[in-house]
Amino acid sequence: MVKPCLVGAACEPEVVDCAELLIKMGAKIKGHGTPKSALKALTNLTGAQHRIIPDRIECGYLHDGRRHHQRRTRTKNIQISIT
Repeated sequence: MVKPCLVGAACEPEVVDCAELLIKMGAKIKGHGTPKSALKALTNLTGAQHRIIPDRIECGYLHDGRRHHQRRTRTKNIQISIT
């Protein structure tokens, strides 16, 4: 039996987070976070609890807006790494 495979799949943290949620719900996904992911088709998914990661674009927008307007703000639960 041939397993569906995504070649050139997106590796962004949001895509990996979505795959983690689907796995918690019962999906069979391997290789998420890499350019090649294997999937197994399922007919049913279950419910799951999952904490969504912050959106990097929105966090950057808020960070830059704060600096531009020279306002004192506080952000929580945001991980910013500059490489």
